[in-house]
Amino acid sequence: MSLRMVKDMKKILAILLTGVLALGMTGCGDKSLTADATTIGMLLQEADTSLPEMSVVTSADKDAELNFTTLCDADYSLVDGYYYAYAADGTAPEIAVVTTKKEKDNAKVMEAIVSHVETRRGTMAEYSPEEVELVTNYTLVRRGRVICYIVSKKRGLAESAFTGYMDSLDAANGKSETDEQ
Repeated sequence: MSLRMVKDMKKILAILLTGVLALGMTGCGDKSLTADATTIGMLLQEADTSLPEMSVVTSADKDAELNFTTLCDADYSLVDGYYYAYAADGTAPEIAVVTTKKEKDNAKVMEAIVSHVETRRGTMAEYSPEEVELVTNYTLVRRGRVICYIVSKKRGLAESAFTGYMDSLDAANGKSETDEQ
């Protein structure tokens, strides 16, 4: 079996698991389901086939609050959970999913992530100029209390996985994306 076939099979499995998770949640009868940052982050990382080996920190780690500062300087008391994966080799790729405690706090966290991007852009300009464009073309989106940040050559893959997962979650909760706006 070729490496490409294995990657394609992993991608298909990740998409199927997304659907299974969403369907499983509908059976719980809980209409106030929230998205888990680690589950989403792992799904996004799996979906993006261009990512190098990644180091990961999450809100479940022993030093979660301290580790969060490597992503941004937002007040950690605003955060319900997070998943942050960054290139182990020091290159630009990153994926982060942050769930806030209150949707009104999204703007503060997103502003802190944008500040992080500016710092990363400066770091890449100094040490890896070929990576500046990758950082410049980042994706930062939100759905409800979930913020998704992506720096990758194929960031559209991770963004599509995010949108698909959130659509499934919304469907499981009986609402559409337009209900949130």
